[in-house]
Amino acid sequence: MEFAVILPVLVSVLFGIIEFSSAYSQKVDIRHGARETGRLAAVNYDPLDEAPAAQTATIVAAACARMDDATTAEIQLTLETAGEDDVGDIAVVEVRRAYSAMTPFIEISSTLISDIDVRLERPATWSPSAGWISCSP
Repeated sequence: MEFAVILPVLVSVLFGIIEFSSAYSQKVDIRHGARETGRLAAVNYDPLDEAPAAQTATIVAAACARMDDATTAEIQLTLETAGEDDVGDIAVVEVRRAYSAMTPFIEISSTLISDIDVRLERPATWSPSAGWISCSP
């Protein structure tokens, strides 16, 4: 009888631990994506010597490729102050992704967001994104 009373509590705690660890892992992945995007923007990543809009897409694509699960991730890359794209100016990176629950018993509808400010190490030739750029093809 005691086991029947305690079992739902133990199962709930177990699934809560699993869900928390999954959420934490996804949040770390989003932070990693923001750091990678910021780093690529700060060093003016341009392996193909592209036009500014194409270079922005290349930076985002490279950052998405470095994330563990970027299927639903979106990235926005802007400058803190419009027109200030010289060494020492600030680039702002925002990454967001819909949270995907791991256990079927817990319904959580949320968006994970990470943003980062980076100081440019080289003058930026990429153009700030007009909106969110999706990682999915």
